[in-house]
Amino acid sequence: MHPRTKTTWHIHMPVGYLLKLSDKRLMETITHPGGADGARAELRDMLSKGITNLVAGPCDNQNPDGSCAGHSDKEAS
Repeated sequence: MHPRTKTTWHIHMPVGYLLKLSDKRLMETITHPGGADGARAELRDMLSKGITNLVAGPCDNQNPDGSCAGHSDKEAS
């Protein structure tokens, strides 16, 4: 949480970085029902839509690039 704005953000990872990982490392980093091939297909689809970041966990306030836009203290409670 930012001390002055009382805003929290979900962490995110760049999609390009995830695509460069080995299958083993990718599956240690994220989970996907389709395994590494399914994850890579979905990540490539995200890039084709201009989404360059994969946010960790559920986030209902994302920037167009896929990163978390932040959650105020009031939203979190």
